[in-house]
Amino acid sequence: MQVVLLLLAVVLFPFRLIADALEESFSVSYDYYSDNVDVQVYSPAFDFRKRLSEYWGMGVSLRLDAISAASIRNGSGRYEDSVVIDAVSGASDRLGFDDFRAAPTLSFVYEKGDFVGSFGAYYSNEIDYNVYSGFMDLTYAFNDANTVLSVGGVYSYEVWTPSTNRYLPTDDKTLYSFSASITQLINPKAYVQLRAEYVDQSGLLSSPYHYLLQDGFAQYDRYPDRRRSFPIAFQYVQQLGDITALNADYRFYSDTWEMTSHTGEVKLMVDLGENITVGVRERLYGQSEVGFIKPLKDVSIDDRYIVSNYKYSALFSSTTGASILWRPSYFEDENVVINLSANYYTTDENAYILAWYGTTKIQAFYTTFGFNYEY
Repeated sequence: MQVVLLLLAVVLFPFRLIADALEESFSVSYDYYSDNVDVQVYSPAFDFRKRLSEYWGMGVSLRLDAISAASIRNGSGRYEDSVVIDAVSGASDRLGFDDFRAAPTLSFVYEKGDFVGSFGAYYSNEIDYNVYSGFMDLTYAFNDANTVLSVGGVYSYEVWTPSTNRYLPTDDKTLYSFSASITQLINPKAYVQLRAEYVDQSGLLSSPYHYLLQDGFAQYDRYPDRRRSFPIAFQYVQQLGDITALNADYRFYSDTWEMTSHTGEVKLMVDLGENITVGVRERLYGQSEVGFIKPLKDVSIDDRYIVSNYKYSALFSSTTGASILWRPSYFEDENVVINLSANYYTTDENAYILAWYGTTKIQAFYTTFGFNYEY
């Protein structure tokens, strides 16, 4: 059995805390992303799951990301105090896009009684960046399947091959991640989940392309070579009446770079008849800056660390979204699910975004289309 979280993409009434891990299915999806700094991402994905025997199954998936971005082609904006930040990748285009990523995953699952074990491998290839990753998860349900314990781990090795001829202190990064969660069914219409994680990253933790030009000197971003983080998340799901469900999530994050963040999200799902579910969501996110960041105009050539990436500054963002899930009745056993969603994302005004892109904040619109067939 497998823990099933109530996501916008998948919701069925009544709730199911566990599901068949050996379920056979084929799915395709297409994601599109566009923002006000001239970035567009076109992302089709494919997933195939097949039962191999009574206890074993396997999955194969592939995601493709085709990226067009003016910052890759032309660099970025200017800071008003004569500070210039450049995010030029220097990478030549691939298949007519500024960047292209292919990411296949192979996984295997073992299920017997109340125990599920899964493991797999993931590979991601970009023009100048490769990721090699392995993962494992163990899940056990007890207390008449009303309680589910899960533990998991991830190892990832990532390596840069920059197209620019520059010295790197190291060209790779390693990541270790360990997680544990407990999910408890409170009653037939509600459950809670608590999840904790430990992540350890070391190596080149900045991009090899971002640099700051100021007062006649140019310096690439440089960060500490190790970062450990400790996310904790809580989820509460409650069915409200016969056709409505509420999903509330909260996540607290802290790390050894002195950054903390808070994420809150609320999703409301409503069943409109037997075959259509609609939903709305609101996500709020806020983070503090890392401890070694400086205002851009105060950075000097002698600083041990240099940060120009807005993602490490104090930041607030919100995401508002809506979705519709349709189970066409003319398919036998209603084993086809079609999902459509649209989301709007915006940050607050940020000096690092202004310096990087020439605009005060990032605003984005992204959509998802999904088709899933269980056979």
